[in-house]
Amino acid sequence: MSTIGHKGFRIVARPYQLHDTKLWTVEVEIRRKGRQRAFSGEARYSTEEEATAQSLDLGCRIVDGQMPGYSIESLR
Repeated sequence: MSTIGHKGFRIVARPYQLHDTKLWTVEVEIRRKGRQRAFSGEARYSTEEEATAQSLDLGCRIVDGQMPGYSIESLR
C-alpha cells in the first residue's frame, strides 16, 4: 500500500488483483481529518506497480478537480 500527501489530503493506493484475469485494479482512498472516501477506475493493469502508480495519479486528479463525477466535497 502506497500513500502520498497532496494539497492537505492523504491519498492511499489500494489496488487489488482480480482472481479470474490476474489483472490489477485502480483503487484509491482519499483521506482528510479522519474521514475517507474510496474511488475506483475502470482500467486494469498487468502489474501491481503500474496499478499503484495509476491509483495515486487518479487520487491527485480527483483532489485537483480534474475528474468529473468524482467528488471529495464531503472531505473538505
